[in-house]
Formats: sequence, C-alpha cells, structure tokens
Amino acid sequence: MPSTDCRLNGLVLKWDFRDMEIRSKSVERTLEPLVKQVTTLCATDSERKEVHGKKKVSGVKKAHVLVATVEKAISMFVEKGTEIRNENPEASEQLGSALNEVKATGNDMVNASREFAADPTSSNRRVTMIKAARALLSSVTRLLIVADMIDVQYIVQRMKNAQSTLDNLNKATSQQEVQEKFRDFKKQIDHLDQDACRRAADLKDASQSDSIQAARAVLKTTCPMLHSACKAYVRHPEIDPARQNRDFALKQMSMALTNIENVLSGHDSSQNNGFHGASGSLAAALNEFDHRVFVEPGNYNSQAVRPSLEAELERIISGAALIADSTNTRDERKNKIVQECNAVRQALQDLLSEYERNAGAKEPSEKLDIALVNVGHRTRDLRRHLRRAIIDHISDSFLDTQIPLLLLIDAASRGNMEETEQNASTFLEHAKKLVEVAAMTCKMCGEGDYVKMLNYAAMQVEKLAPQVVNAARLLAARHKSKPAQENMDAFKEAWEERVHLLTLAVDSIITLDDFLAVSEAHIVEDVKNCIQAVVQKDADLLDHSAGAIRGRSLRVCQVVDAEMELRPLDAYCTRVKQAVVILRETALPQFARKAEGAVEKISRKPPGNVDVDDFIDVCGLVHKAVQDIRHAVLMNRDPGDIDSDEEYEYERDSEKASAIGTKQQEDNRRELMQRLPEEEKKKIQEQIDVFKVVQHKIRT
Repeated sequence: MPSTDCRLNGLVLKWDFRDMEIRSKSVERTLEPLVKQVTTLCATDSERKEVHGKKKVSGVKKAHVLVATVEKAISMFVEKGTEIRNENPEASEQLGSALNEVKATGNDMVNASREFAADPTSSNRRVTMIKAARALLSSVTRLLIVADMIDVQYIVQRMKNAQSTLDNLNKATSQQEVQEKFRDFKKQIDHLDQDACRRAADLKDASQSDSIQAARAVLKTTCPMLHSACKAYVRHPEIDPARQNRDFALKQMSMALTNIENVLSGHDSSQNNGFHGASGSLAAALNEFDHRVFVEPGNYNSQAVRPSLEAELERIISGAALIADSTNTRDERKNKIVQECNAVRQALQDLLSEYERNAGAKEPSEKLDIALVNVGHRTRDLRRHLRRAIIDHISDSFLDTQIPLLLLIDAASRGNMEETEQNASTFLEHAKKLVEVAAMTCKMCGEGDYVKMLNYAAMQVEKLAPQVVNAARLLAARHKSKPAQENMDAFKEAWEERVHLLTLAVDSIITLDDFLAVSEAHIVEDVKNCIQAVVQKDADLLDHSAGAIRGRSLRVCQVVDAEMELRPLDAYCTRVKQAVVILRETALPQFARKAEGAVEKISRKPPGNVDVDDFIDVCGLVHKAVQDIRHAVLMNRDPGDIDSDEEYEYERDSEKASAIGTKQQEDNRRELMQRLPEEEKKKIQEQIDVFKVVQHKIRT
C-alpha cells in the first residue's frame, strides 16, 4: 500500500494519503455525518425525476435546506481545523494546506449544490455536484487524518521522553538516584498508559490494537521488576545475576515502548511482540482431511485422489506420533493413538476401494456411505485420544505450579548455593514443560484467537523463567540483603501472574468434558498409588500421591467454577456449583486430614498401622465428589454429543468398587443412554452418522 512520510516536530509518521487510509474510529465517526449529508443531497435527483408540480417545488426547497446543512458542516470543519492549527504551530504547514483544500473544495461544493438545487433535473449540474462532493470528502478526510496524526505525535513524543528517562535510570549509581529517576519514569508511564489505552480502543485494526494492549501489559508488569532490579544492582554490582535482572527489565520496557511507537507510526511490530498465531496445525489438518474424503464418485480419479489423501493422512499421523511419543503421554494412551492411526489408515483404504468400485455408477452404494461413516468415526476417535493425551500433559504439568518456585526461593533465602542450583534446574525444567505443553495444546486448537493468546502467554513465561533463577541466585549470594529479597519478591510475583495467565489461556482452549474425564481418570490412578503406599508403608509415595489428589481436585474446582461463571445462574448451574462445594468443603478436608495422619503414622520409627479400609473410604469420597461434578456437568448434554471414552468408564466388579466407593445411581434418560451396551450404542451412532453423510451430500 503506498504511503507518505510526514515529519512533525522531528518525528516521521507513515500515513497513506493516496488511498486516504482512515486508521481510527473517531475519524470515521467525525466524517460520517458529512458523508450522510452529501450522499443525501446527491441522491435527491433520481427521486425528483418521478415527481411533478408542487411536489417538484417542495423538492427544490428540500435541496436548498440540504445545501445549507452541508455549508454549515463545512464551516464547522474549517473552524475546528483552524483551532487545531493554532494550538499546534509545529504542524501549521500540514494543517494549513489541508484547511485551504477544505475551504476550496467546500466553496466548489456549495456553489455546485446551489446550482443543482435551482434545477434538480439537470444531469450536467448533478455530475458537477457529485465531482465536487468527492473532492470535498477527500479534502475533509485528509484534514481529519492530519489532525489524527497530531494526536499520535503527542503520544510518540511522550514515549520518546519515557525512553530517555529509562536510559537515565540505567545510568543510576545510588539508591537515591534510582528512587528519583524511577519516580519520574513511573509518572511518565502512567500518563502514557492512559494515552495508549485510548488509542488502542480507537484503532480500527484489531491486530494493531492487540499489539498496543500487549505492550501496555508488559509495561505494567515489568515496572516492579525494573524498580527492584535497579535497586539490587546498585547495591550489588559485583553479582552478575543482579546485572542480568536489571538488563532484562530495561530491555522489556524498551521493547514495549518501541512496539507501541511502531504501531502508532505505521510500522509493523507483529514480529517483535509475539502476539500472533493461527489455528492449530494438527486440528486444521484433520478438519481438511475430513472434508476432502467426500468425493463425488463420478469425479473420482484414483491416480490423483489416492496419493493425495494418503500423503495428507501420513502428515497427520506424523503429528500424532509426536504427541504419542511425548514424555508424559501414558502408555495406554500412546497405544490408543497408535491403534487409531492404523485404524484411520485402514478406513481410508477401504473408502478408496469403495470409490473405485463405484466409479461411473449413477447412484453410490450403501457400502460407500458406510465407508465414509467409518472414516469419520476413526478420525473422531483419533481426535479424542489426541485431545486427551494433551490434557494428560496439562493435568500433570499444571498440577501445582507453585512448588518448584517455592523450593527455589526457600533454598536461596537460606543462602544454600548448591541447593539453589539444584532447584533452579528443576524450576527451569518445569517452566520448559509448561511452554511445551502450551505449544502442544495449540496443535489441537482450531481457534486462531485462542492460539494467539496462548502463544503470547507461553512466550512471556519462557522469557521470565531464567530471570527468576537469576533473582534466586542473587538472593542466595546475598541472602541477608533487603534489595535482593525485594527483587526476589518482585520476580516471584511476576512469575505467578504470568503462569496464572498461561493457565487461563490453556483452560480456555480445552473442553470441560475432556478435562473432567482425564482428571477423574488421573485421580483414580493417584488413589491406587495412595492405597499401595498405605499397604507398603511408603510415606514418600503416600505424601506425593495424596498431594496429587488434592491438587487435581482443586484444579477441577477452579476450572468448573470458572466455566460456571460464564453461564446464567439457572438450576443446572446451581447443581454444578453445589457439587463443587461438596468436593472443596467436605470431601477434600476429610481426605487431607486422613492422608496427613496416615503419612505421620507411616513416618514413625517403626512405622505405625493405618486402617486401610478407612483410608479407602475417604479416597472414595473424593473420587465420588469428582464424579458427581462430571455427571452434573454432563446433565445438559445430549447423549449423542457425549464423546465417551471407554477407559474412563470404570468396571463394576466388586474389587474396584471397594477401592473407589459405590457409584451414584442416576435414574434419568442420559444415564440410561450411557448404560446401553456398547453394541447398542454403536448401532444408534451408525444410524446418526449415516444420516449426517446424506445431509452433507444434500448441502454440497
């Protein structure tokens, strides 16, 4: 797109004058009334050609009224433009030129309109008026754009001043100097934040608005770290992690300012702010594959279609294999993914064979429809296993995001350098896992906006993790230093905030049904481990497994509560919330007391005895409460919408029942549907899917 560089007070702002690009909503709103008035005036001609006599005279009178309205609007634009020019002498040349153009085109428009109003039937006068109207609108648009650029100039100038103050803060050599310069910088940032917020809301381009909002968030969250890091550095310049903390905060602030300036000045900043993303590659590939398997039998070409679909499926299977081979993927889940990949391969071969048999046939055979249904079944099952494999990772990695951080800070606050380094490795590994899981989650998400948010949150976590470790190393080296302690607190708070945002971004992508199914299965695994630990008197395993049960249960409460907050408070929502309350306030406290007592008894020398049956019962309370939440959530689902997973439907033999407690009896239509034998459910689903195939053919 062609653009023009406009210099205002030493600043270069890019703007497209040739295409009259309007970037802000306020310019559009200001221009809209004049556009409407001019359009109405130009549109009266065709209406008046159909009227005669007195009606014709009234039309003339109406045209004169419209001319007067347009003339008044032009006068107001000129008056307002003159005020802006007087208030901004540095831009008087640009504003003066735009004003003169508005005056000239305004006079032409008024004269042409008056002539047209005197004789609305004249086509020549109408053409002249339309040309004058276009010139007027173009000149007024240019005036508004120049005035808009003045507003941008002031914001950019404030950013230049803030950057200058930031550079001075970098040169501070004493605590007092840091305090004084940071106070000045904070005031500038507060004013700049208000201007940037207003500008972001006014921008028409959503991506530009997102870039400014992302930069604003960085400025806000980095300010406390900048303050503490600068104080820590001037107090301990000999400690390299202190310098790295300060340099990181300075760079983050400087980049955020630069990104805002780039957006305001018309430059592309999308590569620098990390606020980008598209739909998940694997999800998109599966969707595309599902669409492409529908081929008109008469148009089927084996040499073209077969290799294309086979190659596309192999790319999908390669992506699925990466998820299956990930560290936290359960063996059972990995086997399921491998089985479904092979099943999709076979289903595709069966479908292609049916296409070849039906080539040239007037009506496709029923076997072809069944083959299409089978491919749909298999890709749906593969999707489910991939989604839930990813949620396996999410459930494990986001189980307790606090522990690695707290262990790191504890070692550092005691001045234990060796333990700090050990915990730093654990912390960085944990942070790396969070980022990897976020990237994996993006692969199976079909919503670009959600992927964009998750990518951005993961990028912020990835950037901050090494600096949290540096803050801990500084504290370990100077564990009695107040600036070092305050610096650690600032980086701890920033880390917790960014991990919280990452957790929210992940939770917004995964479905509640999948999350609850996986969480319930994981809790059953942890219950088994708890019971095994009690029997074997293994205090460490019991403590770890009991902590996992508590962490997963609290995550269930957190995620379900957040989901219910988005819904109106109806009977369904109330039931779900009541189920959450039972888990959080009744089942979990009882379990925690029993688990804590059991750990204490087993840790004795010699180990004490724990009532296994009593412990099994309290574990069953937690599992049943989680299961009740899942059942309450599924109550508003249609049976056909429930994507069941056999490994999450527990066997009803007496041994397992004694381990996890009795199941709740549900006497309603949905429960009856779920209890149907698998063969019956498959038959019903096949009928539904055949109907969907026919429906798809009708639509296409």
